[in-house]
Amino acid sequence: MAYEIADFTGTVLPVSGTNPYGYPVDAPSGTVVDTVMVADALVFFQKLMDEGGITPNGLPDNSTNTFQLWLAFVALVYGNWTNTGVTFENDVPGFNVWDNTGTPYGKFHYLLQSNKVTLSGVMHNSSGGSPATALVMTLPAAVRPTYTVTVEVWDSLLGATVQCDINTDGTVCPLTGGAGGTDIFFEGVTYKIGANTY
Repeated sequence: MAYEIADFTGTVLPVSGTNPYGYPVDAPSGTVVDTVMVADALVFFQKLMDEGGITPNGLPDNSTNTFQLWLAFVALVYGNWTNTGVTFENDVPGFNVWDNTGTPYGKFHYLLQSNKVTLSGVMHNSSGGSPATALVMTLPAAVRPTYTVTVEVWDSLLGATVQCDINTDGTVCPLTGGAGGTDIFFEGVTYKIGANTY
């Protein structure tokens, strides 16, 4: 449990309508600046930097040194789209069917925000008939679900949504559709990672 303002050493203003959490008081007989006051704040900022993927530069935050705390906050709120760690099926020896569709569509990327994963991009099956493999790609460990997740994606050949499994080993496999010549749209697909809590 984090400290409350009321836990600070010395004098603090009590909870009120104006100050619903209390408020520190100025010196000389006010609130003491000690570990109780600053520890939570310092730990919070360090955690913010860690979760935002920002390595502290050891310099004060300002226009010259960059505002690293702000960058960490933005990274957590908006995230960074990437395809780092994705193994596309056409990169697997022996297979050469599924790949990014390309222009005018963007390449496949994912966004990890806390325990929520969002997918974007369009994959194309270049085979002449049924897919040589149901495997479209394999996602990296960081965005693999704890349990198999079944999502709906758009199949351009069928002109309809089809089901696609995202498995615990990261493999992404259409359950229906995905025939040769089709495009599978992952735009806006989301799922949760981590243990179920319900």
